[in-house]
Amino acid sequence: MFRDQLAFAAAVRRSLTDAVPGSRVSLIGSLGAGTADEHSDIDLAWVVPDGTVAQCVERLPGLLGSVAEVASVRSSPEFQRSTVRRLIFARFRGVPLFWRLDLAIWAASRAFDETADVDNPDARGTEWSLPESAAMNAIGACKSVLRGQFENADGLLSRGFQRIGAPDPGGDWHDRFAELVRAVAERDPGLTELSREIVGLAAELR
Repeated sequence: MFRDQLAFAAAVRRSLTDAVPGSRVSLIGSLGAGTADEHSDIDLAWVVPDGTVAQCVERLPGLLGSVAEVASVRSSPEFQRSTVRRLIFARFRGVPLFWRLDLAIWAASRAFDETADVDNPDARGTEWSLPESAAMNAIGACKSVLRGQFENADGLLSRGFQRIGAPDPGGDWHDRFAELVRAVAERDPGLTELSREIVGLAAELR
């Protein structure tokens, strides 16, 4: 459907800006810097009118669903109730697993202000899936192996086990990876489909 991340990002940008007049979407991260490779995720910043952050988040699954089928939308607990910023992670079906969307949403008056709500306890939330976060660690480890960054892959796997309180068996990378993915599906059966996809991804690295 999409030839690369830039084409996918462009479709997301159109969906968001068309839906919210006065908003704008920027490429950030490696795509914005021009250093992305075929395994890079998609980092965007969406600046919306003041007072609309919460409403934009509520509309987000539907807006993203107009681009590709949405598998998951998560909001970082750090700013989950903030009125001026959010950090959203979205997964899609039908596109590469590596193409997770990391979407920073900013109220226009605080756009790109990294100090906004950092020390505000009222901005914090509690809804967060540790098993899905561990699954993202597994995908990140695959990405690091493909890039030849084996030390980084090792760290991602270790943190994945720690997130869900599962024992790290050590040893071969593939064995650790398989055990982490198995533990993720065991702790959250709703992630079984994702776990199968991740196992298939790792099988290509052998």
